[in-house]
Amino acid sequence: MGSTRRCTRPSGIGGFLTHSGWNSTMESIVEGVPMVCWPHHADQQMNSRFVGEVWKIGVDMKDTCDRLLVEKAVRDIMESKHNAITQSTNTWASLAKESITEIGSSSIHLGPLIDDILAMTMNSTRMKIKNC
Repeated sequence: MGSTRRCTRPSGIGGFLTHSGWNSTMESIVEGVPMVCWPHHADQQMNSRFVGEVWKIGVDMKDTCDRLLVEKAVRDIMESKHNAITQSTNTWASLAKESITEIGSSSIHLGPLIDDILAMTMNSTRMKIKNC
């Protein structure tokens, strides 16, 4: 189990301060832990915006950080927006867990994805042999 996963276990955790990398974001969603997002680069800005504005499971600090902004974000997830964020994190956690069950969307689509990758690999190999 990754160190982020140990940190996001829900017992006694009110929130998770994260740079919003995909792995941390997914682990927080599955565990139902609200996030305070402080993105830096790459996919982090988009992930952070989705956490705060689309999925409503945390607060996006919008690439800036100072003491007052961190305090406001923590108060939002722990107090002023707590009920709405908790309801949303519970919903998304349930959906994430459902998606990996035997009849969940991730499980259903994994086999066809593997088949597609194998087919592309075989076609690529055939083309290389043909061009030799």
